[in-house]
Amino acid sequence: MGVVAVIPARGGSKGIPRKNLRLVAGKPLVVHAIEVGLAAVRVDKVILSTDDEEIASVGRQAGAEVIMRPSELADDAAPTMPVLNHAMDVLAEQGWKADILVLLEPTSPFRTAAIVDECISKLDDTITASAITVTQIERNPYNIFLVDGDSAKRYIQEPNESFSRRQQFTHLKRLNGCVYVARSELVRTGKLVSEPLRVVEMSAEASINIDTPLDLQVAELLAPTVMVH
Repeated sequence: MGVVAVIPARGGSKGIPRKNLRLVAGKPLVVHAIEVGLAAVRVDKVILSTDDEEIASVGRQAGAEVIMRPSELADDAAPTMPVLNHAMDVLAEQGWKADILVLLEPTSPFRTAAIVDECISKLDDTITASAITVTQIERNPYNIFLVDGDSAKRYIQEPNESFSRRQQFTHLKRLNGCVYVARSELVRTGKLVSEPLRVVEMSAEASINIDTPLDLQVAELLAPTVMVH
């Protein structure tokens, strides 16, 4: 099977300007993603999809193949799925068929090549549609509130389970956004996560996802003890 890792990295970012080029442990976030993709044994191609010439230059130097995406796939409102399908279209025009697609967002600098390979291996059967990385939820899911002004009501009205202690919900995990793996035919339908679904669990520290300046500071503090690549 042909396995392609796609790293979407547009130039614009409002929360953290030029986010994909910001440094963690001395390397741009986009380079962390590229190096993990290149180190993964099960990945055949590493594609950087961008609209930004500086990011493209950094990506090429790091060893990625670069696909320049059209402007309509590079604004704030552009969803991820058309970007992934555009990358597969370009590869198909080059005569390369992607059977499995791996999404590696640059905002997760602490995932490893081993985690990527483990996720891909979940699709070695003929049944599993997709695989994702997850981490333990930190809080009781019943304590999520739907808020309107200063009024609120519980978001989960009739929980299937109730928990009085943290130890009672260790079986509940949240998607952490570090690795998504899906069959190409699923991606073509506009979906990335679908059942039958399998997971690979990661620690809370390794699962950090950088969306805010605070996330960036925390990642820099954690890097010496969390990073192994």
